[in-house]
Amino acid sequence: MEQLINPIILKELACQWIKEDCPNFDFHPIINGTRTSVFNIFCKAQAVLAGKPFIQAICDQLNLTIEWLVEEGDIVNGSPKHVVKIATLTGQTSNLLLVERTVLNILSRCSGVSTQANRIKEIVQSIDDKVALAGTRKTTPGFRIVEKYGLLVSGALTHRYDLSSMVMIKDNHIDIVGNSLPQYIESVRRCCGFSSKIEVECRNLDEVKKVAHLGVDVIMLDNFKPEAVKQSADWIKNNHPNVLVEVSGGINEDNIEDYVYCNVDVISMGSLVQGYSTIDFSMKFEKFKDS
Repeated sequence: MEQLINPIILKELACQWIKEDCPNFDFHPIINGTRTSVFNIFCKAQAVLAGKPFIQAICDQLNLTIEWLVEEGDIVNGSPKHVVKIATLTGQTSNLLLVERTVLNILSRCSGVSTQANRIKEIVQSIDDKVALAGTRKTTPGFRIVEKYGLLVSGALTHRYDLSSMVMIKDNHIDIVGNSLPQYIESVRRCCGFSSKIEVECRNLDEVKKVAHLGVDVIMLDNFKPEAVKQSADWIKNNHPNVLVEVSGGINEDNIEDYVYCNVDVISMGSLVQGYSTIDFSMKFEKFKDS
């Protein structure tokens, strides 16, 4: 999983994050700052661990070594009263102090995404393991790669990474082009060619019937009630069986069971990358290695 991310991007992100937290002077490590220290990272909640490649990239920039005690994607059974040691870092004291908060921020957010997504994915698959769970592009600006990576670790899908990953014709596009939607889709197909899918967001069954025959690859049923999802999904699969059905909008952990259906291919949720809870980690000094 760690090899998925371009190492150049990882290096640039690590440098950016370190500079963000310390753009100039750091007066804290004046005493013992040059000595070699050992720090431990602890998890204080139940979590699906995610974020190791980003932490490794930070360590690489400051000559820190890290020994992981759990694997990426492992479930860590921590709690406030039972903290679990997940990693040990060794290096110059000043550098360890420099990246402490950055390391914890990344771990807490990436693991937060993976933990929630894994939990909801298990709900979906317990009903129908052919229905996929995906995030959206509703990510934190500048932090998308971390949140999307957390989805992958959880076993959920990232959906499209950016605007160039897939063509999604949304409500605003449809309202802008009006009756020229068939010509618009034809022009888009000519530009993107065979290598990109085209998805159209529909607001009701009438819109579904208008776009399904236009050569689209995916139809999104946006903000449909569960019964309307089943009606529209059945119509699509009966008349255009090769078109994928995505359901999105108004879906959360409490009601997702109502949207899992045999003719639905994908359920996407913005809250997977927008409303997740962070995981509580801490990083503590253990000893000087040269003592």
